[in-house]
Amino acid sequence: MEQQFLDQYHQCKTRFVAKEFDDLDHEDLKAFQHLRHRARQIFKSIIRDRKLGEKYDVAALTYFGADLEFKNDNVSYLVFRSSYFIYALYEKIAELADSQAKQKEVFDLLRFIAKPLIQNIEAELDLKDESQRLLQCFIQYMLKLKDGLVTFSDWDNYSKNQVFNQTKIRNYLHDLKIIFKRLVQRKIVQRQRRKKIKMNDWPTKKKLKIFQRKQEKRQLIKSYPGYIRTCQEVLYDEEGDVEYIDEGISVHTTDRSTARFNSVLNPQSEHLMRHRQRRLQPFVTNTHFMSKDVIQHLIYVLKSELYNDHPNDAAIAAACLLSLATGLSPMHLLQFQQLIDEGVLIKSKSHKKPEYILRLHLDITEQKVDILKHHQLNQTVTHDLHLSSSWFEYIVLHESQHVLMANDINKKIKEWTMNQGIGSITVEKLQAQLYFYIFHRTFNEYIAHVLSGKDSNHELPSSYYNGVPTTELNQNYLIYLDTLDIKETKQEIQIVKNQFEENKQNLSLRFGSQLALNQNYVSQFFTRLHATCSDKVQLHQHLIERINAYSVWMWHISLLCLTLRPRENLLGNYSDYDLRMKLLYVNDKKNSRSRKDGRYIPLPQFFIQAVKRYIQFLNMVIQQYADLLKYVFGKRITLQDLFGQVIFYPNDLPSSAQEWASKKIKIFALKRSWVNDYMEKHQLSSLYNNWLRHFDMNILMEQSVAFNVIQAIYGHDQRNQELFYRYSSASLPQYINQFTQSIDRMIKQLHIEHLSISLTTQNEGLS
Repeated sequence: MEQQFLDQYHQCKTRFVAKEFDDLDHEDLKAFQHLRHRARQIFKSIIRDRKLGEKYDVAALTYFGADLEFKNDNVSYLVFRSSYFIYALYEKIAELADSQAKQKEVFDLLRFIAKPLIQNIEAELDLKDESQRLLQCFIQYMLKLKDGLVTFSDWDNYSKNQVFNQTKIRNYLHDLKIIFKRLVQRKIVQRQRRKKIKMNDWPTKKKLKIFQRKQEKRQLIKSYPGYIRTCQEVLYDEEGDVEYIDEGISVHTTDRSTARFNSVLNPQSEHLMRHRQRRLQPFVTNTHFMSKDVIQHLIYVLKSELYNDHPNDAAIAAACLLSLATGLSPMHLLQFQQLIDEGVLIKSKSHKKPEYILRLHLDITEQKVDILKHHQLNQTVTHDLHLSSSWFEYIVLHESQHVLMANDINKKIKEWTMNQGIGSITVEKLQAQLYFYIFHRTFNEYIAHVLSGKDSNHELPSSYYNGVPTTELNQNYLIYLDTLDIKETKQEIQIVKNQFEENKQNLSLRFGSQLALNQNYVSQFFTRLHATCSDKVQLHQHLIERINAYSVWMWHISLLCLTLRPRENLLGNYSDYDLRMKLLYVNDKKNSRSRKDGRYIPLPQFFIQAVKRYIQFLNMVIQQYADLLKYVFGKRITLQDLFGQVIFYPNDLPSSAQEWASKKIKIFALKRSWVNDYMEKHQLSSLYNNWLRHFDMNILMEQSVAFNVIQAIYGHDQRNQELFYRYSSASLPQYINQFTQSIDRMIKQLHIEHLSISLTTQNEGLS
């Protein structure tokens, strides 16, 4: 298709290159619209197959048709004409040695300039007018060239008469200037700049403290014979969702004489990082965990300091109380106006008195398909928690502009709690209590992360998938507030509870992933899919249609029942399935540096039955069409050859022996792009690829499946916290039963049935 389009595209050059849009007749418009339609198909295919970097040239030449919903034919035609001149520049650039990078730059530049015109992106609406003017200027200059002779000075003088206010457009103008300059010089300039590193002596103890306070993630110590680097390994799926997070730390020496010590230092630093992670685990034996009586005694101490004559001390005490209630750092709460500016805190006036709200926010992928917004299971990614405004009043009275560090606040807390018998209290401990107590009550890491605000740092991959009713968030938070409720704080806590009561939300409102769709939509989807596939697998249909339709059905059933990632060869090998033990071994994180092992996914009864029916269908096909399959593929086809596979055919379905003999008919494994094309071809909903994985996690949560089980199923459990870690007491039968019973219950709620095939193909053993 691409080559046919390019041939037609170049044939039309003389027809369109010198014509303005207003000069086009009826036949010209018809030819242009035809080209635009085909360009759209090709550009869409490039984006879908993620080959934009590989096919940059075709992407640029088809960009004028990137969006058919864009109705401005005049502007689209402008981009189309510009592409011919861009291609002319590319031909001249290609003649120069070592110009591969510059060739790509030429094509990419067209897409960058035209993007505000073709794609309706709100952030780039201001660029539209100037982008259009720049393309018009470029076309006019190229038309004036004599015999295609480029002169840098002419372009420089020509473009100086054009005034562009937008920085991006001026940069694009500069890029064009450089391209013309290289064509005049007839050479490509390769720049290699080596950064000079100034080596200093090792930093003093005082300088190290300054570096530590900066809390830099990349480099803690700069411009010295070594540096410490902390990083997060973040594994994203194809939809951009976080699938796995792991923290690491490494120490490097830049001095060659000491470089050999890297192998000694790094294991030790890794050990220290793991020790820090364990220290923050929500165990009751964790030294950071404070029992209820300790918290309440601390609140009594802090409450008494609110009436301290020194306003700074009262502000610190109030910040510590709010830290217990919010999970935020006292340092940040002392500068709460900054939190208001960032949208973390909301300040509103009610009853002539300011009220403060903690806004929980999930920084996750939002629903981009407008039609599906009406079918979202979770409606919001923000949730508000009411806070005691009276404690903020003491911080408002804090007049000092001096920013207090953690050590300053820790010293003050140590002074207040001395001889109180409650142990050492630190800023880190105060922040951790909300998370600890919510986790101990729910044993649900997702809810604990959301309420404590940890999800904002993407510390939990499930934050991208999960969802929960807002009433459940409020309920768990109010129960935690009972922990802070003592005689001295009863009035403040009661006011907060009343605020929750007065601002009751819709009971059906849910908080979480915007990509999870509701049960009604999912049920309707599988009803439509079942009707199509059930018809296509019958005996009267073409053999290829039957095999492919059943494979598409099993693709979606696997995604729904096993929470798998939509990867190539999704069904794997038949030998991977242990139907007796009801387990499937999956390893879809092979590109992770820190997690090389896979996981076992339990097989629900519905899926086991589906696999048995699928195998029976394939065996029937192999037996009935053994000679034909051997004739087409040159070998005896077995069950494994067809399991989870589809048959590709180039054009129309083969009917004659000659058509069957085509070498273009091939067997290959299921993959996302092929399934998406199949769904579109048969007018079925082609959704984003990970949508069932989002739906499943929400349903599993709704059916009260243990969160650590969900984490294990999804491969989200962190290192040394795996469900079946060597020190784990998890039960394999319970693990299997929890998941399979929940999925089978979900299947019944969705009213999904097995594919039915002709009676002549049905034998015993289906049930």
